[in-house]
Amino acid sequence: MKTKKSIFLIFLSMVLFLLISLGNTNYKYVLSYKFMDNIMFFLGGIIEIVASIVPGISGTALLMVMGIYDIVMEMISNIFDVNYVINNINLLHDKVNATD
Repeated sequence: MKTKKSIFLIFLSMVLFLLISLGNTNYKYVLSYKFMDNIMFFLGGIIEIVASIVPGISGTALLMVMGIYDIVMEMISNIFDVNYVINNINLLHDKVNATD
């Protein structure tokens, strides 16, 4: 029983990683300021957490494959820049309200 569950989880994770890597052919995620961006960054956060716990998995490499590494590094490097944060929140807010 444990073997079937383990095989299923390995297969599921391989399929998920394959879908993420094939869905992003140029390895650069383009922000569209839609709800999909939130899902992509949430998924990236989960993958980064798992990569931090499991030895031998590079979280940086996984974020690069997803194409969100550059965006995450820009966000982290500008976290204390108040103007950057406010402009991005306003831009996201304006884009969401414009689509409603």
